[in-house]
Amino acid sequence: MFTAFHGTGYLRVTPMILTRTPKPRRLDTSRSIAPDIYDLVLGVMERQRDEGQVAYQRHLRDRFVLVFLRETGLRASELVGASMGAVYALSDPEAGKTYWVVRVDEEDAKGASERSIPLTRVAMDALIGYRLGFGLPALPAPNEVQPILLSRRTRSLSINARAVKGAADRRFFGAWGSVTTRQGLYKIVKGRITDAAQVLQRDGLHDAAAELLKASPHWLRHTFAKATLLHGHSGVDVAAALGHASGDTTMIYTEQGALDQIRAWERRRRGVLAEVEPVSIPAGAGWS
Repeated sequence: MFTAFHGTGYLRVTPMILTRTPKPRRLDTSRSIAPDIYDLVLGVMERQRDEGQVAYQRHLRDRFVLVFLRETGLRASELVGASMGAVYALSDPEAGKTYWVVRVDEEDAKGASERSIPLTRVAMDALIGYRLGFGLPALPAPNEVQPILLSRRTRSLSINARAVKGAADRRFFGAWGSVTTRQGLYKIVKGRITDAAQVLQRDGLHDAAAELLKASPHWLRHTFAKATLLHGHSGVDVAAALGHASGDTTMIYTEQGALDQIRAWERRRRGVLAEVEPVSIPAGAGWS
């Protein structure tokens, strides 16, 4: 029957192809930034911080971007689409404490699945410093609509039906522009990573520099996933933070099967397995 329909052009392919199980998506779990290299990136940023309000605000914004992506595991599109009001206080009646969390709305989340992620002290401190640098109150207000990624460029502003024309005046009233695209976010991250890679190259760490230059904003999401799992968080909790529909996707980051074998070898034949020698970053790299 299929041969007849295919011969007349009614069917181009066999319908049975629709019943095949799709291959699982593969993740490159090597796409993460080692803790010492990540610290180097932030250190280079601190060293290169220029004087002047414009440079200082850009430094605070860029540092916030790197820290927030690393500490929350947000996708680039999720951070770009967030408002300041996405950061809010959540009370836990069981613990009797109130915590800061960031909400990812349906329109920004992959798969349209809204979620909230607890914020670390490191992430919150970066946000507070960044807001203060742009003349905003330290803590975001409930339902604050200001985009979370600010630009030094200003947006149009009217007071009493009269347009405020001067850029300096618009900045005084907090009428900041915003970074609205993933490409804009990518440019921020890659620019800072490139600066750090140049320091590694200068210090003769060419392999480490080449690896770092491959990094993108999504690498910080992988870095968050691996670090959180290695610190003992359950796969279910990390999957919820990342917005994974399946916990199987999250567990790819752990390479648990290989780790179980390694630990078995170490229990029974310690010292037999080949260990990777850590990359030695000279003391003071990026600071001279």
